[in-house]
Amino acid sequence: MHLNWGELVNIRMTAAALAVIGSFSAPALACTCGGPGTSQFRVSDDGRIPANALGVLWETDFVGLEPTDNVWVEQVDGEVRTRVEFTVEMTLPGLYLIQPANWTEGNTYRVHAEVPERDELKGFIATERIREVWVEVGPPVDDSISAGLNVYPQIQGVFSVEAGSACLREFDGVGVDMNMNVYPFPTESFVYTTYVDGEVWARQSNYCVPVGPGTSWVGLGRDRLVADCGADPQNDGPLGLGTHTVYMEARLPGTDLVWTTDTKTVELSCPEPTTATSECEDSSGGCQTVGAPSTWLALLSLLGLMGWRTRRRREIL
Repeated sequence: MHLNWGELVNIRMTAAALAVIGSFSAPALACTCGGPGTSQFRVSDDGRIPANALGVLWETDFVGLEPTDNVWVEQVDGEVRTRVEFTVEMTLPGLYLIQPANWTEGNTYRVHAEVPERDELKGFIATERIREVWVEVGPPVDDSISAGLNVYPQIQGVFSVEAGSACLREFDGVGVDMNMNVYPFPTESFVYTTYVDGEVWARQSNYCVPVGPGTSWVGLGRDRLVADCGADPQNDGPLGLGTHTVYMEARLPGTDLVWTTDTKTVELSCPEPTTATSECEDSSGGCQTVGAPSTWLALLSLLGLMGWRTRRRREIL
């Protein structure tokens, strides 16, 4: 089949137009996750851990049936280092408490953890096989102190939540950040849970970006509430618009010590939609409307250009 020049132009421009439409309605691709496993100690920068924390928190994906095979502990006294007995207890899935013998305020320990290059069962690959940390046992956490919850002003932007087979779903929305503190004790000593409207709030920004045990999608001791402001809002991850109650809880792993903040009220509200405005008050047709360009307007212009070029070609012929 022979196509003339005008028909070829029409075909190419129609394909371009369809590509414009498709770019706004393309289905999400299937989600395939992969990445290195985790192996890290949760210790503050000064290395001090409260005495009633009972040990050192180790977050790892590589612990097998005998987690003590991956760890050794030394008690440090000046220049003298002595290997000591210890236990490893799982406090949450993926979070372990290494408890050295003679855990007493003022003592210093060197904790060493080594993981295999690969976890054959889960497929994890270690980026850091060996981890070491020096810690000092500090004063115990006073269980009578009050925990504080700071709630910050609402922000607006593009957010994302996990979306199963599509990995994530992005949306225009609003969010409110918050953080909890058990002052003056380090954030790293605790595991945290957020409750919204009486239910546990736990979200991921991406299905392939896991959230560490006892943390949140924005960090340790912090959290973020979000709501969808799109034209067709979905609550399959974000909260609904309106008023919500929120509080946070901090737990000292290996103990029954729990601190709970006061309950606060949070309002999630979308800004009023922006409406197009006219640059002048003349209604004779010489005014231009100000606003975001329409995709369909661009498409109609493209199709009009196609018709003009076809007519022009016929005139020449």
